[in-house]
Amino acid sequence: MLLSAKIGAIEFVGDEVRVAVVKTGGKSPTVLEVQSRTAAYAEEEDRIPALVLAVGEAVDALKHPPVSFVLCASSTHSIVRTITIPIRGKKRVLAAARFELEPHLAFPIEELLLDFNLVAEVDGETEVLAVGVRRSHLEEQRAILEEAGIDIEAVNLDAIALTGLWQVGRKASKGLEAVLHIRSQSSSLVVLFNGQLAYFRNLPMAGAALIDTPDRVGREIQNTLRAFLTKWRGGGEIDSIEVTGIDLSPAEQDGLSTAVRLPVTSRCLLRESKGGDGILAREDLPQGANCWEPVVGAAFAGAGGAHALNFEEGGASQASVARAVAPHLVYAAAMALVALLLWGGYYYIGTSYYKEQVARIQADIDAVNAEIGALEAQGLGQDVNADFFRDPPMLDVLDDIAQRMPESKVLITRIDVSPPGARSGWITIYGSTDKAEHVGQVMAELEQSTLFRVDPNLRQEAEGSRVTFTIRVFRITEEGDDGNE
Repeated sequence: MLLSAKIGAIEFVGDEVRVAVVKTGGKSPTVLEVQSRTAAYAEEEDRIPALVLAVGEAVDALKHPPVSFVLCASSTHSIVRTITIPIRGKKRVLAAARFELEPHLAFPIEELLLDFNLVAEVDGETEVLAVGVRRSHLEEQRAILEEAGIDIEAVNLDAIALTGLWQVGRKASKGLEAVLHIRSQSSSLVVLFNGQLAYFRNLPMAGAALIDTPDRVGREIQNTLRAFLTKWRGGGEIDSIEVTGIDLSPAEQDGLSTAVRLPVTSRCLLRESKGGDGILAREDLPQGANCWEPVVGAAFAGAGGAHALNFEEGGASQASVARAVAPHLVYAAAMALVALLLWGGYYYIGTSYYKEQVARIQADIDAVNAEIGALEAQGLGQDVNADFFRDPPMLDVLDDIAQRMPESKVLITRIDVSPPGARSGWITIYGSTDKAEHVGQVMAELEQSTLFRVDPNLRQEAEGSRVTFTIRVFRITEEGDDGNE
């Protein structure tokens, strides 16, 4: 499940700054708004100050300020290598990947910020995709953003962000797939294996070249796929190519298909995103092949979507975003807030660091509860409201809710947590489903819980083909109300 929050993404395209704010949490992103500013300067030495001003103006114009920003960098400044590491196991492979990559580079590895994607295990070895970005390129962009007062939580590449957006709404696939992302300045050919990034290459062609010179485009694609398949050991064949960023007519699809010698289809990713049609219809915004899709995809990936590579040295991009987003998801006292943050870290990030923190906080909670019990046994604290400390651990409560409301039946869109004594109840769960009977099924499951009591006055209404619902949960000791406010 994705973190539910407003995430912003920023991209530099020449002297232009593009900003998008995306609402995440559902199966697909909702584009709330976009902004664009172009840096104006006369001398080259004034370029950086002009870009700083453009970033500030674009961000200040946002009507939906995000809780976190990510940077979408151009894949034209990246290097891509496929390497085979003669061991298995994620931790061992990642530990060895940097050393295995170095002999494949024609320049010092210190010049790159790197991340690795484990693609497949073959005959006791691991196929790895290594992606690097020129350190100097990212340092310049980060310096501009810092000067403008923008703190970046993660860095992704446009080709990877586009691929994540391309996979939204698609069924899980097996084997090899290829997708060609067309942009106004360049294009990227991406190969996936079982839904995982296996390879990509930046191609020196723009959107118009696809139509004007299909034979040249076809040769570039054929040469790229041939070079990949020569080294590929995972098996399978590429039986089609999908093009994003440009709507091809049937004749254009046939022409490119003949040049590539594979079936070709095309899609407009922004048109398939909620709020995307409004962006495409605006004459005051820059338009073009995959103009806004990269920043939308980067924001979606930053909240836990597919293909969120991390080019932040020594940090986890999704962890950074999660730390910024989690405080906006709950309205409880400090202990409940920390527990929910760690719960989010456990389920959305899955890193060993946060698992250790969960155990430590849980031990602290148990110790506090034990001390409260000892003090009460001595007759101390009788005039103190200790209801909050009698609550079951928030970690256990949220885990219980998640188990009883599986994603296969309902989509949880928001959870509000209230302090003791609140008339509205302890926890309010907002969600939706495409089958009304699923609401009754999850209600029956929630009523079996021993950690809380469910308000039988369920609120639900139909919105098109979906049913939205609100479920209130009370502490076992709370009286609640009659459902009329």
